Amino acid sequence: MKKGFTLIELLVVVLIVGILAAIALPQYQTAVLKSRFMSFMPTVRALINAQEVYYMANGEYAFDMSRLDVKIPADCRARSDVHAPNEILCGMDWLLDNTSGDNTVRGYMKVSYCPGKNDSGSNSCPQAADAVLLFYYARHAEKPGQFECVARSKQGTLLCNTFEGIF
Repeated sequence: MKKGFTLIELLVVVLIVGILAAIALPQYQTAVLKSRFMSFMPTVRALINAQEVYYMANGEYAFDMSRLDVKIPADCRARSDVHAPNEILCGMDWLLDNTSGDNTVRGYMKVSYCPGKNDSGSNSCPQAADAVLLFYYARHAEKPGQFECVARSKQGTLLCNTFEGIF
C-alpha cells in the first residue's frame, strides 16, 4: 500500500488554510493600525496636558504648538507652513492637529488617519482621512474629557470600532 496524501486531501487543507488566512488578515491589519495609533497617545496626552498648563499660565489655549512645552516624537515633524503651526505630521499616514483657535476655543486634539497623504503636506489629509479621532480637552469645549471617532472608509470604520469602550 502506498503512503501519502491524495490530491483531494491536499486541496481541502489548502482551502482550509486559505479560509483561515482570509479571516485572520483583516484582524491583523486592524490590530497593527490600532497599535500604530496607540503609539501616538502619549504625544496626544502630552499635548493636551501642555495645553492645560499653557491655559493656566496665559488664560487662553495655544494655537501654535511651538508655544507648548512638549517634545515631538522622532518619527513626527511639525509643519513648517505658516498657515498650519498647529499641525504635526507623523510618518506618511497620521496628522495630529491642535484645534484650539486664537479667537474661538474649540478645544480638541484631532488625530487624522490619512494613508499616504502626508508626503507632500497635509492640505488634503483632513478631507481625505479614513478616520478622524477627536479628544476634547478644553474647559470651554462642548464635550470636555470625551473621545469621538468619525470614520470615512471601511478601514476607518474598523479602526473606530476597535476603540469602543477604551476611551
